[in-house]
Amino acid sequence: MEKLKQEFLLHAFVMSFVLSGVLAAIGAAIEVNQSEFGNRDDWFIPFVVLWLFQYVFNLAVSLLNYGLGRKFKSLGFRLAAFHAVGLSAAGAAWVCLDGIIALAVFSTFVLFSLATVIFHRIPSRSHS
Repeated sequence: MEKLKQEFLLHAFVMSFVLSGVLAAIGAAIEVNQSEFGNRDDWFIPFVVLWLFQYVFNLAVSLLNYGLGRKFKSLGFRLAAFHAVGLSAAGAAWVCLDGIIALAVFSTFVLFSLATVIFHRIPSRSHS
């Protein structure tokens, strides 16, 4: 259970922060380049707004991953359920919003899953 809490902290604070910044920078650049009326150098406001939305979304995904980790002891079942929710969320984003947002949603689930697998492959320090 301690390893699950450490994984949650890694996802919720470190990965969410960095991933939100990268995706917000990409989204702000796209938004500014597609704008007909805005100044091309004025990307800070779109960046902050996109970063805040993406960070809240990443925190929700981190909580979902933590909840699934508490419910399923098997990493395979946990990741299968996590990806099912991720594909559903990406599909909903594709239908309701835009393709680039669906890609950002799906990339969040993929990167969090990759971090989960890597985190579980690292041996625990309590066993040494």
